[in-house]
Amino acid sequence: SDAYLQYVTEVMLLSSRIRDEEVRGLADKLREQTSGVGNSPDREAAEQQMLAVSYTHEAIINRIGLLIREMDEWA
Repeated sequence: SDAYLQYVTEVMLLSSRIRDEEVRGLADKLREQTSGVGNSPDREAAEQQMLAVSYTHEAIINRIGLLIREMDEWA
């Protein structure tokens, strides 16, 4: 769908601007996982993929939070 294409494009654009390799890798992983949800063969597989998406999303948020706290310490 157009909305999904826009989402993927935004994630690619934003992740390319981030210097931290870990966040960039997690963003790539998140894109792959969300694509897997739509391509799942059945509901159970889609739900498992969504669970993986939620763990990756949490890892991104935690990493970004750590980076922001480190920036605050430099200021």
